[in-house]
Amino acid sequence: MKVRACDLLCKVETKQEVYEYCQAFIQLYREEAHYLERSAPWIERVGLQHVIDQMVDNHDRRTELANKFIYSQQLVQKDPWSERASGNVDSHEFKVLAKIG
Repeated sequence: MKVRACDLLCKVETKQEVYEYCQAFIQLYREEAHYLERSAPWIERVGLQHVIDQMVDNHDRRTELANKFIYSQQLVQKDPWSERASGNVDSHEFKVLAKIG
C-alpha cells in the first residue's frame, strides 16, 4: 500500500498534543528506520497502521516515545540555521563574490 502525503494519521485539539505526536513520530522513526532511509519509504515499509498502532492507539507508548525524544534533545540541541544567521559561522558563504556594473 502506498502512503500518500494526504493520509491522515490523527486529529488533535491542542498545541501540546501536536508536540507530543511530532516528538513520538520522530522517535519511532529514529528507532525503526534503516540507516539513511527517509520517512516516506519507512512508512511504506512498516505501514501506516503500524505507526497508528504505536502512537495513536497506544497512549503509553506515545508518551514513552515523546519522552525519549525530549531527553535526546537535552543532550544535543544544535540549530545550524541559527548559527549561520548569527554571522559568526561560515560568514564567507554570504559575501559578495564580485560587483557587476
